[in-house]
Amino acid sequence: MKKRLFSIISIIACLCLVFSMSFNYVSAEEPVDSATEQEMTESGFTKDYFDWYIDPWIQAWFTGDMASIQSYDGQFDGQGVVIEYSFEEGTYKSDFERAGQFKQYDLEQVKMSEENKVFTLSKVAECTDRNVQFTFAYDMATGTITWTVDVDQTMGELMGKAGLNTLMGMGTVFLVLIFISFIIALFSIVRKAGEKKKTPEVVETPAAPVPEADSAAEDEIAAVIAAAIAAYEADNDYMEVPADGLIVRSIKKRGFAN
Repeated sequence: MKKRLFSIISIIACLCLVFSMSFNYVSAEEPVDSATEQEMTESGFTKDYFDWYIDPWIQAWFTGDMASIQSYDGQFDGQGVVIEYSFEEGTYKSDFERAGQFKQYDLEQVKMSEENKVFTLSKVAECTDRNVQFTFAYDMATGTITWTVDVDQTMGELMGKAGLNTLMGMGTVFLVLIFISFIIALFSIVRKAGEKKKTPEVVETPAAPVPEADSAAEDEIAAVIAAAIAAYEADNDYMEVPADGLIVRSIKKRGFAN
């Protein structure tokens, strides 16, 4: 019984070994196309479809010479392809010096997409100082290729940039507040000037001098009144007239109501 059981197990193990070897042989004889396993866009592009152009272009970028990039792209001028860069020569020199020497590609950060007939592929190159992201965009409608290069920034550079943006924002706010204060002060000055123009100026006119003729007339009237009183008292025996006569001290004019 034990011998029969051992024989059955041995036969099953041999069959499994033969089946496994046969499967490996078929797999080796009929390899699967790697392109079919890759993700494809609507237009049928894969991640390595444009490597024949992208990789040499990135190598030209790492020469540090703008003329090398332009010379490489110049061979496609007669093929109806327009190639544009999102950077200028000055920024390119600065980015190249900050990146350092090329080491290798980060294969895990290769990204591909397609939207509105624009195929985009980005690759990250690991360098001695910092990583660089190259973005290749191909517009199928216009036949235009656009290159964008972004160099990673250190934490210190990011903090410095954030601080600079904060200072610029605060400075702008303070300038606006100062301008508003100036406008308010200007309105106050204009309002005071308008009130000053509306207030009439009071001019003090000196009192008119009393004419000398009026004084002389008053003296004459006082003398006539005194003489009349003296004559009246002389006619009346019961009234005594002072020896030096009557003297009129003042004359008060009183108005009469109509």
